[in-house]
Amino acid sequence: MAIVNLDSAKIKAKYNEVNVGTLTASTTDGLEYTVEKQDERTLLIVENTDASNPYDLTIKAPVNKCYAGAVADKVVEIGAGKIAVVPVETAKYMDAVTKKVTFDSENAAIKAVVVEF
Repeated sequence: MAIVNLDSAKIKAKYNEVNVGTLTASTTDGLEYTVEKQDERTLLIVENTDASNPYDLTIKAPVNKCYAGAVADKVVEIGAGKIAVVPVETAKYMDAVTKKVTFDSENAAIKAVVVEF
C-alpha cells in the first residue's frame, strides 16, 4: 500500500458558509497533506469509523526539520466511533523539503479530510 495523499480532497473553507467535503480512508501506511496555508488556518479532521475499537493516529516527526522541528512522533488515540480535530503546527511537523505533514494510522477505519481557511 501507499501513503494516502489528502491534497485532492482538501476543503477550501470560507467563513460563515457551509463547507462540505469528503473523508478519505487511510491505509496502514498513513496519510499526508501538503502545507499551503499558515498552520492556524489548517485543520485535519479525523474520524474513526469503527464503533468498537479505538485506533492510534501518529503525527510523524519530519525527516527534514524546520527551525523548530519535532524530534519525536506524537501519538494520539482516536476513540471508537469518535471524531478528532487536529490542528498541526507546521514549524514542528512539516518536512522542510517536501512541505508535507505525514501521519501513520493504525487501521483503515481512520478517515480524514484537510480543511484550509
